[in-house]
Amino acid sequence: MRKFSSSCLNTFLFIFIRQKLLAIPLRELAIIRYARIFARPLVLILAPFLICGAIALSQNRRSSSSSAKAKSDGAQQLFASNCAGCHGLDGKGAERAPDIVTRPSIRQLSDSDLLRILQTGLPRKSMPPFNYLGDPALLSIVAYLRTLQGNPAALTLPGDPKRGKDLFFGKGECSHCHMIRGEGGFFASDLSVYTRGRSPEAVRIAIVSPNSNSDLHNRTVAVTLPNGKRIEGLARNEDNFSIQLMTQDGVIYLLNKSEIKSLDHRKESPMPADYATRLSAAELDDLVNYLYTPPRAFALRSEFSKFWELIDHEANLTRVATGFGFTEGPVWDEHGFLYVSDEEQNKIFKVYEDGRKEEVISLGDPDGNTYDRKHRLIDCASVLRAIIAVTPDGRYTILADKFEGKKFNSPNDVIVGLDGALYFTDPTLDLVKGETQEIPFQGVYRLNDKGEVRLLTKDLAQPNGLAFSPDGKRFYVDDSKERNIRVYDVNPDGSLANGRIFATEVGGPREGVPDGMRVDEMGNLYVTGPKGIWVWDPEGHHLGTIEMPEQPANLVWGGPGYQTLYITATTSVYRLRTKARGYVPYLAKYN
Repeated sequence: MRKFSSSCLNTFLFIFIRQKLLAIPLRELAIIRYARIFARPLVLILAPFLICGAIALSQNRRSSSSSAKAKSDGAQQLFASNCAGCHGLDGKGAERAPDIVTRPSIRQLSDSDLLRILQTGLPRKSMPPFNYLGDPALLSIVAYLRTLQGNPAALTLPGDPKRGKDLFFGKGECSHCHMIRGEGGFFASDLSVYTRGRSPEAVRIAIVSPNSNSDLHNRTVAVTLPNGKRIEGLARNEDNFSIQLMTQDGVIYLLNKSEIKSLDHRKESPMPADYATRLSAAELDDLVNYLYTPPRAFALRSEFSKFWELIDHEANLTRVATGFGFTEGPVWDEHGFLYVSDEEQNKIFKVYEDGRKEEVISLGDPDGNTYDRKHRLIDCASVLRAIIAVTPDGRYTILADKFEGKKFNSPNDVIVGLDGALYFTDPTLDLVKGETQEIPFQGVYRLNDKGEVRLLTKDLAQPNGLAFSPDGKRFYVDDSKERNIRVYDVNPDGSLANGRIFATEVGGPREGVPDGMRVDEMGNLYVTGPKGIWVWDPEGHHLGTIEMPEQPANLVWGGPGYQTLYITATTSVYRLRTKARGYVPYLAKYN
């Protein structure tokens, strides 16, 4: 009989533990793999302990795997225990196995094909069989993989998504706190992509047992002030010295910790815990089904052939970055990045083409942005109720916060005119609840370099996005409440005249409203609206619509030749190359 060498023993250990005790991820096999570098005596001494320890660990994991099946995230745990060691926790490939989330050859496999692979393994590719888990567990893994692939349509779910939508915005009152696909509240997390990476079972349990969620960011924070006043809400930002707290009715408190009597981070979620009794089992099925409804798809819809002179038939939409709360205020920088506001995370980021993002400043509800003629970043700071200039190192200076001695409402969007002045809208859209509206209207203003503020018009119900025509003779501003776009003639002294309705963007109650806008060099308008971006010619003809997977709020020209639209849409930033060349006000010549 041949001697059993230390090398053979190491190989045996690796194969034995990997093949027989598959619940062990690779990181826990590292000690076995690296054991090959040790001398034979040490390996022989350690071998019994390695085998016994691995068996104990395996039994532990099999036990926890069995109990996990009864938990809300059972499918996720099964995937993590049996697949993530090779394919990665996100399924996009790791050291020993390929990407099974984005590869077309994997995505096109049917559920039965995937089940068969899990049952039999792929011997030629060193993938072992998992039939010992049983078909119910394997089907859970397949369902979880589909959620990672972003393909919830492949799941067969009980319930009706239309009824689920009515529940979300009606009886369930989910939209009071949560947003989904651009509509709803800002208090709690955006649910547009919540189901991605979660099993239907986990989503259902999260609804009926909200305190089972381990996300501490969604826990209630209770503050007691020295005067005895008690405030409860979610912490939007917190550091060693201060905390920004949002209450359920939308009031934002900026508190200095040195002035707080007590601060309690609770374990309870602010989400109602009575959905198990408030909703029937069938209604819960409907609600879960709605949350799994695939997002809207990108599409180009033309109304006139001129639309195709601006955008290629084969144009592709690319998602630059995602994972935000609610994106707004994009500004392109020629160094190859964007400034982007996140109204939910209360920060302004630098966003790079490869998806990286860097925090620039933490600020209550930053909104529209622009560069001015001095290449300063100008922001509409809603919570500060001010127009501010932000430095690259995260400092800010207030340029204006009052008109005739009264505080602005909540500045929303800002651009630069041909005269070098700043023009901005001041609706009450983001006026912090509990604060007083001091100006009795929602206006549009001009701010010059001397700090002087002039009212241009107050005849809009809810002014929002704004733009100049390239020749500076026309001024456009949309009204989100009335769902229309107005145009004014610009007088030589900068005042406005002859205001009239330029166009109307009609859509469903939760399909979006006119918001941010941009103009190309030919004077065509690109205005966010129902389902996407509406393209208008200077005469007011609706040329077509760029339908977006997420509801857009704003956009900006950038990239080579300023022919790319960068679009902030709910939780993401996208780009779309066009045939048109964008008009960029701060680069235009002075009048």
